[in-house]
Amino acid sequence: MARETLSSRKAVELLGIKEATLYAYVSRGMIRSVDPEEGLDPRSRRYIAEDVYALMRRKSHRRDPARAAEDALDWGIPVLNSALTRIESGRLFYRGRDAVALARTSTFEQVAELLWLPAPQEALPFDSDAGIRPEAQSAGLWTLKRQPDEAAAIPTLAQLQANVGSAAASDLRAYDTTVQGTAATGRQIIRLIADAIANYPSATSISTALAARFKASPAVFDAVLILCADHELNASSFTARVVASTGADPYAVVSAAIAALSGPKHGGSVLRVHALIEEAEPLGQPDATVLARVRRGEPIPGFGHVLYPDGDPRYNALMSIFSAEFASSPRFQLCQSLADAATAVTGTAPNIDFALASLTYTLKQPAQLGAALFALGRAAGWIAHAIEQYSDGRLIRPRARYIGD
Repeated sequence: MARETLSSRKAVELLGIKEATLYAYVSRGMIRSVDPEEGLDPRSRRYIAEDVYALMRRKSHRRDPARAAEDALDWGIPVLNSALTRIESGRLFYRGRDAVALARTSTFEQVAELLWLPAPQEALPFDSDAGIRPEAQSAGLWTLKRQPDEAAAIPTLAQLQANVGSAAASDLRAYDTTVQGTAATGRQIIRLIADAIANYPSATSISTALAARFKASPAVFDAVLILCADHELNASSFTARVVASTGADPYAVVSAAIAALSGPKHGGSVLRVHALIEEAEPLGQPDATVLARVRRGEPIPGFGHVLYPDGDPRYNALMSIFSAEFASSPRFQLCQSLADAATAVTGTAPNIDFALASLTYTLKQPAQLGAALFALGRAAGWIAHAIEQYSDGRLIRPRARYIGD
């Protein structure tokens, strides 16, 4: 997808600056430029519109700090310092390491430890009893509250939220909010969620347990969980930080974050995408499904992302891995065709929600599996944000601008 560019005249006009100042911004890396097409005047360089608009917002915020504070809560300027995740030039990095590369070479447990405890010697393995507190294990912390006839059911986000919240009562050490203490609690929370989804035994890796339950390779699930692990200050991670800033324990942090994740504008979007794919199945004509929705004025879920105007790298990485795993699956082929059709009609690229729904549909699993995997992976990020916020020690408490009578 072509990146929007501006002429030097337009960029200068929008920014209210002289042409020499524009060149200074380029030399300082604040605005990226694009070489002119072959045969054109070398002076007719183009400038990345996204960079120009971002600089316009920064200049506006300096003039109006109150407006800056308001805009910061809607895809605005950074509102918190964090050493966890960087999103830049269409790429995602965890502590400076490319997340897509990590998804192809690491296990989910290794990436969780990277987010929590970047010094390798501090890490405790998930697959040994080193990270399990005996009193919590004996209290039955790892078992989701299921009815006997629901033993094979995949939990909804509401069930995960309730069970994570109630598990805190069995683990008084959760009130140890030091870095090491929060990481230890984080291991337990993730094992609890993994057990709810796949009856996770402590002697194996999480991806192996998921692979055994859902009949796909462990590499598929490691990639999914790693690329869901964190995404800067998304709604659920910001919720996690707000709750952690009050001093609440990590169980409360994760429970609140799952509640935020469940909304249809966040992780709940996976359910909407799954429904879209199921809608296309009887027709066998993805183009017709997309066009019918557009004609009815209905949105196409799972497409576009503000932070990735040229396409979500997480979607691209996951669909590449899925293609190797499910190349002969007609269900996966339908998902790919639907993605292509929607992109052709809307002009926007698929995002990670579409990839997760494609996996659950291909595996013939209910939609809630995609949302549950999202929560399992993102729990690593929520704990990492909690660790940062506990260390910061400040209460997150924005002010409101009264607009009533």
